[in-house]
Amino acid sequence: MKRGRVLVEHRPRQVFRSASVVKILLALDYLREHRVSVADRALLGVMLRSSDDKAATEFWRRGGQGAVIGRMVR
Repeated sequence: MKRGRVLVEHRPRQVFRSASVVKILLALDYLREHRVSVADRALLGVMLRSSDDKAATEFWRRGGQGAVIGRMVR
């Protein structure tokens, strides 16, 4: 299979907000890659329960920004 080839599309022109989905991926990545302190666990909770963008930005930064995406697609 060639990489980058589209196999299936479902409403490809429709725009979907993925911001909250990304927060789940950020949390999964952080939990896999780090020892999680009590403070980190609390911040993860805020990010997920309240969809907190500031907390998400912090985990994005800690995860190496684009490196998070690379790890999650594997």
